[in-house]
Amino acid sequence: MKIELMKEIDILSCATILQRAYEQAPYKEMFEGGIAEEHIKAKYVLSAENSFIALNDDGKIVGFILISADVWISGKQAVIEEFAVHPTFQNQGIGRSLIEYSKKYLKDKGFTSVMLWATKDKKLIEFYNQQGFSVSEN
Repeated sequence: MKIELMKEIDILSCATILQRAYEQAPYKEMFEGGIAEEHIKAKYVLSAENSFIALNDDGKIVGFILISADVWISGKQAVIEEFAVHPTFQNQGIGRSLIEYSKKYLKDKGFTSVMLWATKDKKLIEFYNQQGFSVSEN
């Protein structure tokens, strides 16, 4: 697996991954009429310089992470805007690798915190806890 900076040309592949991931439990959400592509385009505009794709050995995009940047009193903050791995490639360490890579990249760029929002799904919260995130009520 290889991780590299996401490019605009990758938007459609990432939208397809988003669709496939959200069709699964616990979400069971269906994107129709190009909504997934519009969503990824909008997030990409905010996060192009801090967004990455994961490629399998065949060079196919199998996951992505879109991260926006902001500045607050405590310093530079990053927000994971969208993050998904194609269901066929889940539970193979790809998501963990994307987060680890992104956190190191952001630390090297001087970010002081990384935030994300997630559904209250036990498996998902456990995954994020394992990656060093904690639940906040804020």
